[in-house]
Amino acid sequence: AYDSVKYTLVVDEHTQLELVSLRRCTSVLSDDSDILRVCDDEVAFGDGLVAPDARSSSEDSSPEADLQFSKKFLNVFVNSTSRSSSTESFGLFSCMVNGEEREQTHRAVFRFIPRHEDELELDVDDPILVELEEDDYWYRGYNMRTGERGIFPAFYAHEVVGHARDAIGMAQG
Repeated sequence: AYDSVKYTLVVDEHTQLELVSLRRCTSVLSDDSDILRVCDDEVAFGDGLVAPDARSSSEDSSPEADLQFSKKFLNVFVNSTSRSSSTESFGLFSCMVNGEEREQTHRAVFRFIPRHEDELELDVDDPILVELEEDDYWYRGYNMRTGERGIFPAFYAHEVVGHARDAIGMAQG
């Protein structure tokens, strides 16, 4: 399940998304029921599909030129029975992969540092598209934040909760 971390994405619906900025926010209700947000700017990931600390050599070989994030970024409520459920939402990513729009399936819950060339680096809360679940408890997937593909241990990512995925289906239908 997701905690009270909230992804905030602001985009004009009539233009193509060019900048992705995520911040770790906590939202609370004030006495007059206004939503107050406290954001940690140090958690912002930077622009585009490349992390700010990415090496310049990775930009040369990355598939980022072929990838476009779509305009879809749905706020999905985690606990619909909670009085403050409107402040406990998270966003779901979708992006174009090989000309097909694909939705986020998992979220990284731990940082994973690759030790081999075929492994995928993960930061906490990275949106992940799992493409294959291996029998040895490793996933083959795509990090929607960095645009990189690789394998990583399955327990480093949690599946996006069922009703969140259902909400995506209802929004598309």
